[in-house]
Amino acid sequence: MIDIGQNVPPLRTPAFTQGALTLFDFSGYRNHWVAMSSMPNFGLLEATLLDLHSDGFGHEGALLLALCPNAPVFHAAWIRQAPYIRIPMLIDPLSRLHRLLGISRESFYGRCRSVLIDPSGVLRFRLTHDFNGRGIKSLKEALIINQRLPFPLTKGSHVLTSKGTLTPCIL
Repeated sequence: MIDIGQNVPPLRTPAFTQGALTLFDFSGYRNHWVAMSSMPNFGLLEATLLDLHSDGFGHEGALLLALCPNAPVFHAAWIRQAPYIRIPMLIDPLSRLHRLLGISRESFYGRCRSVLIDPSGVLRFRLTHDFNGRGIKSLKEALIINQRLPFPLTKGSHVLTSKGTLTPCIL
């Protein structure tokens, strides 16, 4: 597993994109921000929801990907129903990407795990969120905040720490 601030190695993985099964090569996206979301139970409904939000990520200069934990969802009947889905759906039946990126495959109802990778290939952020419009908006907000950091992230930088306890502030 790589930590936040470490480089993601160049990877190629099977994917379903633009109505066809192919190999997705991460090295072709080294100059772009990548947001990748994974759910234990991934299907047509989840792919459609991510696809609806892909334009918003595109306006921020990022590519939104779906990371599917198992290949059985890509049988012929499913593929015939999903030719209109534009986002690349990466297939990870051996959990290789999940383990590398530190994304758990445990099932929590309605929860999604996402990561952000910057244009230089550095893992910048991990987020567990609800798989709905609000959760995907949270991922987009995390993307915008990470894009505005003034210099590349290194391990241990940009971490807020606190000593003592938090006290309420009364105005």
